[in-house]
Amino acid sequence: MESVIAISILLILIIIGVPIAYSLAASSLIYVIMLPGISNQVIVQRFVRGPDSYEMLAIPMFILAAAVMNMTGSTDSLMRFATALVGHIHGGLAHANVLASMIFAGMSGSANADVAGIGRIEIKMMKEDGYDPAFSAAVTASSSCIGPIIPPSTTLIVYGAIAGAPVASLLIAGTFPGIIMGICMMIVIYFISKKRSFPRHDTFSWKEVWLCVKESWAVLLTPVIIVGGVLSGVFTATEAGVVATAYAIIVGIVKYHSFHIRDFLKVLEDCVYNISMVMFLMSTGLAFSWILSSERLPARLIEWMSGTHVSAIVMLLMVSVLYIVLGCFFSVTTNLIMTVPILAPLMVSYNISLVQFGVITVLALTIGCVTPPVGAPMYLACQFANVSIGEFFKANKWFYVALIFALLLTVLIPELTLFLPSLM
Repeated sequence: MESVIAISILLILIIIGVPIAYSLAASSLIYVIMLPGISNQVIVQRFVRGPDSYEMLAIPMFILAAAVMNMTGSTDSLMRFATALVGHIHGGLAHANVLASMIFAGMSGSANADVAGIGRIEIKMMKEDGYDPAFSAAVTASSSCIGPIIPPSTTLIVYGAIAGAPVASLLIAGTFPGIIMGICMMIVIYFISKKRSFPRHDTFSWKEVWLCVKESWAVLLTPVIIVGGVLSGVFTATEAGVVATAYAIIVGIVKYHSFHIRDFLKVLEDCVYNISMVMFLMSTGLAFSWILSSERLPARLIEWMSGTHVSAIVMLLMVSVLYIVLGCFFSVTTNLIMTVPILAPLMVSYNISLVQFGVITVLALTIGCVTPPVGAPMYLACQFANVSIGEFFKANKWFYVALIFALLLTVLIPELTLFLPSLM
């Protein structure tokens, strides 16, 4: 009865517009107050223990690394390299947009960081080159979905901390699904650009590519260092965030000569604000997940779902649809906190790897993030391109198809997510 009241209060608070973190905290506290013989300090302890995880230390480091890259101008050279490589194909700048997102994903691990970091530059370049503003926004927002999939992924780190899955395996498991997402979107871009006669660069030039490589080689090495270091065991997934930040600072000082203490202090201030919001949400969310576990809701769900007698593939497809819908209304982190403690034990009962489930979960939730009514990447891209949500949704329809197709492949072919972790 207490859990029903707590969940009802949570839903009511969310519906009336109370921020998710405060809604979770209030409902958790009310649940403990209603239980006789239990001190209120229990829920305070749960708040504190939520983000108290070694793996969670990687999140602020990767956020800071991406912010330093933006501050020093490293991302500008990244966009020029991507344009030199694929600019000659029909819809050249749109292809460069996707390719830059794939590379930048190896530095930021976040869809929001992708759009905020290089999205403004990408949309500005595409509009100046004659691309439709809505199409420019659609390409930028949809390609940002690769950010939480290709390693390193701050979102998968959060998932790993909640589900108890190996973070090192999760960090590299999204490599092939992320590449497939990029390829699917570039196929869509090719046919749309050919049909609508979007511009492309004149010819491909190895000389221009080489000049861009010389300019941006230090930035391009970032994902190689991170993934290679984790795979080889030189450093852990958590230490990889520190390595990425230190490397970003060194590149800014030595290569681009654009690292300034005053700017860095402002970046630190912004990062502290963003990281605080994530950690507070983790604290309250994990406290509420303790309530769900205390009431045996995951166990009851497993018992109920086991009676449906569906296959593991069908179960993953059902969960994928659920997460796409939830992603339309809540942030990725909020969804992970509210659902993973319930669904992870269910996946284990179906002998589904928590690594594969994690990649599928994050991919599906990220698709929801570029779908109205809620989604920071979508709103940022629309703001940069000065288009409405309706115009964005219409222009993005074929990219939804591409992303859902990549999700289906990830569900149907477990090796896409499990092959690289098996090499560790």
